[in-house]
Amino acid sequence: MVNVRYLLDAFEDEVRRTDLARGWEYCEGYFELLQPKERYTADRVYLVGTGMTFPKQASADEGAVFVFCDGEDAPVPAGCSGIYLDASLSAVHNAMIGQLSQIRLWSEGLEKVRHGADFQRIIAAVADMGDCFALLVGPKGQITANAHTEPHHQDRPSASMNDIARKAMGCMEAGRPSCFEMQGLRLWCRGVRHQDGKSGILVLGDSSSGHDAETLCRLTAHTLSGILAEESMEAMHEDMQAFCRCWQDIMDERLSTNDEVRDGISRLPYPVDDFVSVGVITFPRRRANVPYRDILLQLRRLFPRENITLYEHDIVILLSQRERSFRPNFNSVDTDHLSQLLKDNDGMMAISSKTRRVDALPSFFLLAKRTALLAAALHDQRSESRIVYYEDYSIYLIIDLAVKRYLQNPKNDDVVYLVHSAIIQLTRYDAEHHTDLRDVLYHYLMCDRNLVKTASATYMHRNTVLNKINKITGMLDLDLEDPNLRQKLILSCQVILYIERAMGRSLNL
Repeated sequence: MVNVRYLLDAFEDEVRRTDLARGWEYCEGYFELLQPKERYTADRVYLVGTGMTFPKQASADEGAVFVFCDGEDAPVPAGCSGIYLDASLSAVHNAMIGQLSQIRLWSEGLEKVRHGADFQRIIAAVADMGDCFALLVGPKGQITANAHTEPHHQDRPSASMNDIARKAMGCMEAGRPSCFEMQGLRLWCRGVRHQDGKSGILVLGDSSSGHDAETLCRLTAHTLSGILAEESMEAMHEDMQAFCRCWQDIMDERLSTNDEVRDGISRLPYPVDDFVSVGVITFPRRRANVPYRDILLQLRRLFPRENITLYEHDIVILLSQRERSFRPNFNSVDTDHLSQLLKDNDGMMAISSKTRRVDALPSFFLLAKRTALLAAALHDQRSESRIVYYEDYSIYLIIDLAVKRYLQNPKNDDVVYLVHSAIIQLTRYDAEHHTDLRDVLYHYLMCDRNLVKTASATYMHRNTVLNKINKITGMLDLDLEDPNLRQKLILSCQVILYIERAMGRSLNL
């Protein structure tokens, strides 16, 4: 992985300008020199030197970064980022090689010390590797381990470790960036995932060492999270441990091809049939003190022949069957009990689509988790049971992606511009007159303009619905016989619902 922020710091005096996507810090892939190819790969850094030109109609997946060296200046492909440096191509190339070499050494060093070592020894080793100050903070802000490398600047004021711990916890809880300064010290903090809470690992990079303290912090936090996950799993059944190891390998792409993943899941304690989906139970409103052990025991009774495990803060259930179906076969599952279990623990379960391509399981997991979070935020009728399906919320995931992409451009400051003007007018009218015309129109269109079904969905009399629809069409002069218009109106209502509930924003009307 390439830390782009560290690259910018290393060539601070030679940066002419940058054009990076908001929040873009790391590139998970490698880097290479610009080559005459027609398509470039996402999560990759490309170095561009004198005389290197893009082929005609070059394109790239979002996330690729182009670093222009030697004063080169050219537009990047749509959806990509650009860094423009006066530094030479060889200097940038050597800097990136050095950074990646350092990361490999750190990774190997962490792997050596993680086995059989307590956290104090690990933190001391990290401080030695990075020539830095390191501090581990517990979930309640208590210092659990620390190590200190004497700074080169003796006249620099020293910060209290307790003050640093409090500041870091405050930043993490507020969701602010992981870098902060305190009494002249620049610190990086990263969350350490634990099944029952969260700790923080803080690394202070000595300004004269030239090390990438941010990446070391990230690597260390990942290592400590893995250790904590392993310790938490010791008390669980062996079948859950086996699935945990397999699932971690899948998510970390140690098992990546379809054959590798299929071979891995074929060795799990419970057999996996041809078609597989992912069930994800997450706790969006409950960050700590989740009774995982009790929940897992009840889930084992509900899913006696499925592979179940913990992954970070979520519970993953691998659901499978011999034939394809658009919904998992829950005939043998006591869904009332499952629903009550989720309600009692403030959890939400989302089930992905089914697939035979098991190398897609990481994507299906992420889609299922995002489905659960969106369903919890939307809090609609389908989410009341706390068991939801990706297929029912796929349009909201598309809206979610579209809105985030739309807001990446700083000129796009209001999502309401994506909405049909008729829906904006109805929303404004409802706000002024305390009516529900927008919701009635939405249900009417979703029920294929069937008055009886709309009345049932809105808990109104058929004549009441008819009167409101007549009022709406009279106000807006809408031709609801036009299928394209109906589609636009439905989508606009869904975007408005997403803005109000998932984003928690009120419309600027």
